[in-house]
Amino acid sequence: MNEPDLEILIASSLIQKKCKEIKWKCLSPLCTEYSINSHLLQRNGILNVLAENGHFIEIIPNDLFKIEKEGLMDFKKVGIDNTYTLAQPLFCNKHDSETFQTIEKHPIDFSLYKTQLLFSYRAFCGELRKKQNLLELHKNILQSEIIQMRCSQDYTNTTKSVIAETQKAIEDLQLMKSHFEDEIANNLNSNFIFYTFSYDIIKVSISAAFNPIQDNKGEIFEALHNGIPLKTVFINVIPQEDKLNVIVGYHKNYCNDWIIEYVKSWKDLDKIGLQNNLTDLIGAKVETWCMAISLFETIKTPNKEALKKYWNENMTNFSIEQKVTFNFFES
Repeated sequence: MNEPDLEILIASSLIQKKCKEIKWKCLSPLCTEYSINSHLLQRNGILNVLAENGHFIEIIPNDLFKIEKEGLMDFKKVGIDNTYTLAQPLFCNKHDSETFQTIEKHPIDFSLYKTQLLFSYRAFCGELRKKQNLLELHKNILQSEIIQMRCSQDYTNTTKSVIAETQKAIEDLQLMKSHFEDEIANNLNSNFIFYTFSYDIIKVSISAAFNPIQDNKGEIFEALHNGIPLKTVFINVIPQEDKLNVIVGYHKNYCNDWIIEYVKSWKDLDKIGLQNNLTDLIGAKVETWCMAISLFETIKTPNKEALKKYWNENMTNFSIEQKVTFNFFES
């Protein structure tokens, strides 16, 4: 590695560290308090099902100095209190407790619309916060004299484009967030469609939202420039002691045939079908997940390497056409 590359890596690493230390305001409407670092899925009764000696496996970005040799992402063992993807600064202590109190109590009735709505709202807010952090990261990169001096004008232009697109994406997410909050505040049951499916336990947990993009239909351009929210799938895969609950849904005004068929694809699955769906979900659609160490240790090394290879080759591929075609969980 030559000296200019090293200086860029050091500057970028410092920027990443700075962004991780940002104190974010609570995402609850009109609240001005700072948010706490809370789990997207509660520790008691869900994450504790996966944690072994207080740890589980997550997918985490590699240190910038390791990317060239080890790729962008890798499996890492993390402590339940230091989870990288499933703990984020979303709400202040008051609103985190008040808003989600009905899904913090056990047993949880996953068939209730309010339960499905709250799990999906928290997952969606997690995606919004990730976009806000991404925006700050690229703003800081643009302001870095070292990076700008040593990178090309094309790199600068790309950074500016990412900033503009991320700002528009945040506006888009804020609009969808308001739909969730209207539904929650007014005890409505009108704008979202959710389904819950229950299967034998697989020790994996997922909480996320993703946008299935049909590139040839100009959806991204339409959403970013005309204020129309991208069509979004909300999904939570929630383990309990003896079963795995899958909550999957969408906003009824922002869906398409692909989303409707995708939701149906989670129904009445056999063991292999469920494993295939989970593989495609963590490989091609979301990053916010974790699994038990004991489960990870049963997975074949070639499957682990194949999934890492897929991530590294498709990090910026959001097309609905992509699909992981092997079974990561195959024993």
